Amino acid sequence: MGNLIKYELKGNFKIFIGLFIITCLVNLGLYSRVDVWPSAAVYSLVLVVISIMCVMVLVFNINSFSKELYEDRGYLTFTLPVSGNKIIGSKTIAALIWFTAAGILTALTILFFKGKVDWSIISEINKHVNLPLVITMSIIAVIVNALQLLFTIYFVITASKVAVKKKKIGKFLGFVLFIALNAGIGYVAHLITKLIPYTFSVDLSRQTHNALVYTSDAFLRISQNGLFEMNIAVIIYTILITIGLFIGTGYLIDNKIDM
Repeated sequence: MGNLIKYELKGNFKIFIGLFIITCLVNLGLYSRVDVWPSAAVYSLVLVVISIMCVMVLVFNINSFSKELYEDRGYLTFTLPVSGNKIIGSKTIAALIWFTAAGILTALTILFFKGKVDWSIISEINKHVNLPLVITMSIIAVIVNALQLLFTIYFVITASKVAVKKKKIGKFLGFVLFIALNAGIGYVAHLITKLIPYTFSVDLSRQTHNALVYTSDAFLRISQNGLFEMNIAVIIYTILITIGLFIGTGYLIDNKIDM
């Protein structure tokens, strides 16, 4: 699978590097306006640019997988003596690498203008909120959500290819299936919170809370007393759905895709 990852990274290297360079240049141009334009406006525009970059990273990864199914490059990939799960795994790892690079670039963009930021605010916040724990929980949440999103997209693209051979109709079907699948997954998660109302909480504040598991219909939220609450059954359900989408996509590639 290592060769597949290298192939994937090499194939999209110029696109992503170009995107990152453009992002850096635009943000540098915006930072040069700090003393000219209102600071709030500059930082807002920087966040917009970063958001656009992240969206484009997702779009490029989706497009890369779509090309494998609908264009000639797929003949090479799907005729290799590797399983569908390895193909999906390699594309997912490559996508996570590009998302990580985008995250590092985002952090560097903020730190680059360190002199313009009042970093004492962070120290003040850390007195009331456990920032290392918040960052750790945020990273875990981002990875889990990124995996579920990628596997959902890979699954609907593959399923639509299996159902309809024509590219335009297949993509439209994939879009409809994506909305329907997410709506279904979200609705089932909502029902689970009502049927199994047991919540696991993590203390994000500097206070001490004794109860870690208690009855609550919370799905995912941060309470007023600094607790990050997650429904236990929904956590398990999300993990199973993510694994199921991964296995399902691999199965369709192995048994239903005919290039």
